Amino acid sequence: MDSKSIQKVEKLAFKLNHLLEVQLSILKASNLHKVLYDILKDPELKDDPKFRKYRKEISNFIEKWCGFTVEVDEHWSKNYTESSEKLEVETNGKTTEGVKA
Repeated sequence: MDSKSIQKVEKLAFKLNHLLEVQLSILKASNLHKVLYDILKDPELKDDPKFRKYRKEISNFIEKWCGFTVEVDEHWSKNYTESSEKLEVETNGKTTEGVKA
């Protein structure tokens, strides 16, 4: 994420966290909730030191106004491949963990 994008996110996060009330219909109509959700799901942004503070603010906003939390999802990583996904396989009543080939 470049410095210009980080500045935009910083301003947005500050404004959102200082609003007293937000109508969910506005968030949905503007698709802002989807953008924020995508930011929180991205594993590369989780580890970005410049972005860490704003990620927390966005997470607080989503939890406060939308009523749910968003966890990072490794499936959203640019480096994710299906073969790296672990599988749980049930055989004869026993669950074993394997790696999808």
